[in-house]
Amino acid sequence: MRTKLSVLVVLSFVISAIFPFASASSQSSLQLYLNGSKLNPPVLPRIVSQTTLVPVRTVSEALGASVAWDPAARSVTIAKHSTVIVLTIGRTSANDGGKSVELDAAPTIASGATLVPVRFVAERFGVSVQWDRTARAVRLWTPGLQSSSALIYHSHNRESYTSLLGVKNPDDAYDAKRNIGLLGDRLASDLEKQGAEVFHAKDDYPSIYGSSFSVGKSYEYSAITVKRLLAAHPRIRYLFDLHRDSSSRDETTATIQGTSYARLYFVIGKENPDWKQNDGLARKLQSLVERKYPGLSRGIAYKGRSLGNGVYNQNLSPRSALIEIGGAYNSLEECYRTVDILADAIAQIMDEGY
Repeated sequence: MRTKLSVLVVLSFVISAIFPFASASSQSSLQLYLNGSKLNPPVLPRIVSQTTLVPVRTVSEALGASVAWDPAARSVTIAKHSTVIVLTIGRTSANDGGKSVELDAAPTIASGATLVPVRFVAERFGVSVQWDRTARAVRLWTPGLQSSSALIYHSHNRESYTSLLGVKNPDDAYDAKRNIGLLGDRLASDLEKQGAEVFHAKDDYPSIYGSSFSVGKSYEYSAITVKRLLAAHPRIRYLFDLHRDSSSRDETTATIQGTSYARLYFVIGKENPDWKQNDGLARKLQSLVERKYPGLSRGIAYKGRSLGNGVYNQNLSPRSALIEIGGAYNSLEECYRTVDILADAIAQIMDEGY
């Protein structure tokens, strides 16, 4: 006879390979978040054979799935809509819609709580998993614009455009007020209109650091900004560092169906150990943009320390992108047109929970 756990969903996930813990001592510091909000499970998540297990009661209400416990079979059934999964204590296989599927670790019971290997479950309920090295935390994200936030910031915050400032030399296209921040404002507004929560940081680093300011430390300065906002707003999942390039107008401008646009250029820092995750985001954005506006993207530049900073704060989130929008010779109108297109691509990614 089955006893229903009324408000509970077993969410458990297997995270092998990407989680660098193995010792019991590291388990005590493992934290769990759902859409940026910290969860407080009755039993701490733990690592068993390089697999992360999470207790049943932790995220059930948020996911809206039902859970039934069968004491005779020592099994738990998780159901939501047409998805039904049955996992049995001590067994390394699960019943997924009537099919037997192998698990990386067997469910177990600890301190009265049922723990289940979770990547298996997460994938079936559309929940994505992120490992936060800095916070030593597992972050779960459900799909949809409402589940996470975006942060827009500018490491080179005074970068501007010649036509905006009325100058001819790109070396003079820098300003404390009329600068790349205007594009950040536009992107934030576009995303908010589509239902996203957006934070836009416009810290003016030359003013903040005064005589000690160094352009070479720009990414160190902006890292402080990003870390501060990530701590204040844990729902932030996506980081967008907006810049403009200094290349010629021919390189940074595309004419598509008679209309001119500032071209996009993505930069990936290969000194970041997890650069391939950021590369995945850049490729996804580029694909969405190019599908409707072929030629709008100049591609993706991969840079190590010999070609630049090499990290670009992309170690702070696997969903981080450095995006150059046009160059010094583009007009603000050309940049705005491109920002509107970029916003649609970002909103789609956020809505899909990528």
